[in-house]
Amino acid sequence: MNKIEATFRIVTPMFLSGADQSRAELRAPSIKGALRFWWRALNWGRFRNQPGSDDASALRELHKEEARLFGATADEAGRGGQGAFLLTIQSKKTSQPEISLEIGRFNGKAYLAGMGLSDRCGGAPLPIGNEFTVTLIFRNKMNKNDINQMKDVLRIFGLIGGLGSRSRRGYGSISELERGDVEFRFSNEAKLNGECDWLKTKLSDNVPCPFSALSSKSLLYRGKDFNSAEDALESVGTSMNRYRSNGTSLIRNRDNKVVRRAKQGYRIIGDKDIPLDSLRFYETDHHHAYEIARSGSIEAPHNVPPERSIFGLPYSYRFSSLGKTVTFDYIPGGEKSRRASPLLVHISAFSNSHGQIKYRPLLLLLKSQILPPDSELNVSVQGRSIGQVSAPSSYKPVEEYLSENFTKC
Repeated sequence: MNKIEATFRIVTPMFLSGADQSRAELRAPSIKGALRFWWRALNWGRFRNQPGSDDASALRELHKEEARLFGATADEAGRGGQGAFLLTIQSKKTSQPEISLEIGRFNGKAYLAGMGLSDRCGGAPLPIGNEFTVTLIFRNKMNKNDINQMKDVLRIFGLIGGLGSRSRRGYGSISELERGDVEFRFSNEAKLNGECDWLKTKLSDNVPCPFSALSSKSLLYRGKDFNSAEDALESVGTSMNRYRSNGTSLIRNRDNKVVRRAKQGYRIIGDKDIPLDSLRFYETDHHHAYEIARSGSIEAPHNVPPERSIFGLPYSYRFSSLGKTVTFDYIPGGEKSRRASPLLVHISAFSNSHGQIKYRPLLLLLKSQILPPDSELNVSVQGRSIGQVSAPSSYKPVEEYLSENFTKC
């Protein structure tokens, strides 16, 4: 019986739970779900590039192969059953200290966390420093190609994967470890750079992607190196906040009292006063949404989607001067849905040449069809639907964010 295994360390707080949402728990189904995602991302191009293949036929073959490897729930005809391997996890005792991370308010970490993350898992996520080993035990008659596929899946999972809520925004990041003389340890910088080079070899030909998958249009960027995961998260969150925001002249607390006021010529983004000319504005986004909120209707030329909604849906604007919020939602068939961000933020850990642990943001853009063709976004003001606009299609805002704030790998 063949088996492969990999050991990982949690790099940023992981908000992951099971049936009991009040308690953090590392679960095999969650890990298997993440491995499924990365298997599909790695293998879509292989199926789509088959002669005579189109999206529909490639998806059928992809799902058939996925079910064979990972298993599937039995359908009405009784088809389905166990996959090609058994997945087990084992938490490991380590001498590494468990580190807590305070998300706080009005800072980059809070921006990446979104609403309510700090209350998940009873406010006690799986902490930085915890380790776990994933073992895949293959059943009989496994071929070498299947095993190599899963080795690649574990490899990309350890390079840029994560688990739990807000894992696409850097929380729940993990890094694969290598065995040292006494215990497992982070790889060195050369190994991390080599893994990024390996990932770029997995970018398939220019194929259409109806879901988040690797293709020649995918982009991989890196940030600066930091002494802590907290600083790395804060840096990404602050840059994204400043890029996506129109600034604010003051900040109020939950009782609507002003707790900080900007200096003349400045606006507040994140936790610092910064010059306006250092911000990246999307004035048309703000202007169109403001006019929709003010008038309570959608009229040309304001009947367009916000460019920055390409970062993920739903997308909202709150105008304190009007006391109104405008929200752009994807509601197929009348049921509210979400579109996860195509930009994945990950915090990687490595050991530098002096033996110091450093933390580096990696950002992967999976450019795919953001929504089905001819989709529309529902527009609501204060929760009342007032009409539809077309769905976003251009990745230019995300590409500019990456090129202006990070270095291409």
